[in-house]
Amino acid sequence: KPRKVALEKDEKLANKWLKEEWPKIKAIVRRQQAMLYFMDEAGVSLIPFLRTTWAPKGETPIVKVTGKKGGVCVSSAISPVGRMVFRIEKGRMTAQTYIDFLSKIILQHSRRKIVVVADNAPIHKAKLVREFVLSNEKRISLFHIPSYSPELNPDEHIWSYLKAYELVAHQAQNKKELRKIVGNKMRKIAGKERLIRSFFKKYNLFHKYHIFSSSHIPHPHYHSGIAILLTRTLFSINFARVHIQVSVIIHKNKIYTNKSIHIKNHLHLDI
Repeated sequence: KPRKVALEKDEKLANKWLKEEWPKIKAIVRRQQAMLYFMDEAGVSLIPFLRTTWAPKGETPIVKVTGKKGGVCVSSAISPVGRMVFRIEKGRMTAQTYIDFLSKIILQHSRRKIVVVADNAPIHKAKLVREFVLSNEKRISLFHIPSYSPELNPDEHIWSYLKAYELVAHQAQNKKELRKIVGNKMRKIAGKERLIRSFFKKYNLFHKYHIFSSSHIPHPHYHSGIAILLTRTLFSINFARVHIQVSVIIHKNKIYTNKSIHIKNHLHLDI
């Protein structure tokens, strides 16, 4: 099956990003022991994707699905170590909802800097987003891939896998049902570390430039104790195999909090 490439894509710009921008990103990840995430959003339709299937010779198989239009928007971010953070949005994406999602990623790693690579969507480069990143520069760095270059964003594979495998011929008949199904399927994908890591090896382009190496990006680790970083109060307690953590970020009088339980072997439960 051929791979689609946008007519508007600038190959020279994409190659320049790989040769110049990507080494800068890798250097920050190594030097600051940061967690790297590639992030993207996508819409999931009420009308499902259908795959080829078996049927008696001469008969066309029929799958009954809703004819209603509509869908939900989903944000996700994946790391080369096999982690995934996602959220089903309540409406369309805006600069503020993007900031909310970035905060969700930050709060997953209370003691690590986060490096996020996203596409060039206008909301990703909005003034409000730039101000948020600047005010939290010790916790997050944000980079952008060239326009029309989805092959530079491994998170794109989340959507193709979700729609063509996990949600194939789904039977949701309204947005409420679709949100529930998508949430369950995304949680299922999030638990497949090996699958997520494989998304970073899809194209030879990444291997050519030696983009991902697990030795350069350490797994997250946690420590007991209390830490205060600027306006962020971090509280964590360890009990044998269970780690309880509460994190807070304050930005422009808006408070982002995260309460979570981490059990050994990286099982993560949001409370």
